[in-house]
Amino acid sequence: MRGQGHQGHVRRGHRAQGFRLLQDRLVRLGALAVEVSQHRLGQVVEFGNEQRLVEFFEFVVDHERLEVGIELRLRFVIHLHEVRCEVVRPEFFRPEVFRLEVFGFEVFGFERRLMTLPSAQVGVFGGSGFYSFLDDAHEVTIETPWGPTSAPITIGRLGDTDVAFIARHGRHHQHLPHEVPARANLWAMRVLGVRRIIGPCTVGSLRVDYAPGDFVVLDQIVDRTWGRPSTFFDRGGVFHLPFADPYCPSMRTVALAAGNRSGVTMHDGGTVVVIPGPRFSTRAESRWYREQGWDVVNMTQHPEAALAAELGMCYCGIALVTDYDAGVDDDPSVEPVTMEQVFAFFEGNISRVREVLYELIPALGGADPCACVGRAGPIDSLPND
Repeated sequence: MRGQGHQGHVRRGHRAQGFRLLQDRLVRLGALAVEVSQHRLGQVVEFGNEQRLVEFFEFVVDHERLEVGIELRLRFVIHLHEVRCEVVRPEFFRPEVFRLEVFGFEVFGFERRLMTLPSAQVGVFGGSGFYSFLDDAHEVTIETPWGPTSAPITIGRLGDTDVAFIARHGRHHQHLPHEVPARANLWAMRVLGVRRIIGPCTVGSLRVDYAPGDFVVLDQIVDRTWGRPSTFFDRGGVFHLPFADPYCPSMRTVALAAGNRSGVTMHDGGTVVVIPGPRFSTRAESRWYREQGWDVVNMTQHPEAALAAELGMCYCGIALVTDYDAGVDDDPSVEPVTMEQVFAFFEGNISRVREVLYELIPALGGADPCACVGRAGPIDSLPND
C-alpha cells in the first residue's frame, strides 16, 4: 500500500528464460575437432569504470581450451587467447550466428536461438495505484536468481530515453509491502542496462507543512522494517554498503527542477521512516516519529534504495503526500489514514505524478554518470542463475 517502450523490439509476453541458451547448433567449417565444454551466463566483467554482463563460451579445439566472451546485449566482442569471434547480428528474435576463428583460421560457426533483450536507460517503480506508465510499450519477462519480478516489465520510449517500468506491488496490488520482491526487481532493471531508478511512492505526512497533494524529493531514510531480504550479498562473502546519503544527489537536483516545471509543490528534502506494514501507524508511533524529526512515513523505500546502491545504480525517491498518517494532535478534525483514502487520493493525483515523470525522465537520459556507481559491491561474486 503505502509502499507503495524500447518500441517494436520485444514481442508482448515473450519470456527471456533467464538468458539460458535455448538451443545451439554446431556447424563444422573446418577439419579441427571442436566441442563446447562450458557455458557461463551473466558474469559481470569490469571495463574501466563500467560493469557489463558477459556471456562466456569455452571451447576445446583439438584439445586446446579456448574461451570467448560476448556481452549479453552483443554490443561488442571480447577477444581472449587470440581467439576472434565474429558476430553476425540479425533482427531481434532471429537466431544469432557466430563464427569462431582461431589464429586466423575459421574452425566452426554456431547458431544461437536466444532472445536479444532490449535495453533502457531509466527505470521506474510504480507504487500504490500506479500500475502502468507509457501507452506505447512492450512487455518482457526476466527470470532472476532471486525469483520473478513483481510484474512483467514494460519498456517504452519517452523522448529519446528508453524507460523500463515495473509495478512494485504487481498489476493487481497482490504484493504486500514486505512481500515485494525488491531484489528481483532491481536485478532485472540492471540486466536491461538501467542505471538510474525513479521510485515514486505514497507517504503519510508527519508535518503540517507537508500537506496532502505535495511532493517530496526524499534525501534520508530511517529503516524500521525487519525480516525483509535487504542485500544481494548474503550468499557468502562480506560487503558493507556505504549508505550515508541514500539518494542520488544528481537525480535529486534534476527532480526538483522537473517538479518546478510541472507546477507542483515540491519539497526539497525529507526523511522517510520506513515501517514494516501492512498496517498503518498507531497514534503513539506517529507521535514518536514526529518527535524524532522525521518528515514522512512509507512502507517500501527500504530495501529498494539500498539494493539499487549495492548494484551501483542511482536512485531517486519521489513521494506524493496522501494523508497525515495517524492524524494531527492539535486538530481532531484530521482523521487517521485508511487504505481507501490512500488509493482514492492517489487515483485523483496520478496525472500529476505522471507529469512530474514526463518532465524528469528526458532530463535524466542525457545526464552524466555520477559517483553512485562507486558504491557497488562485488557484483561478479553474485549468482547468475
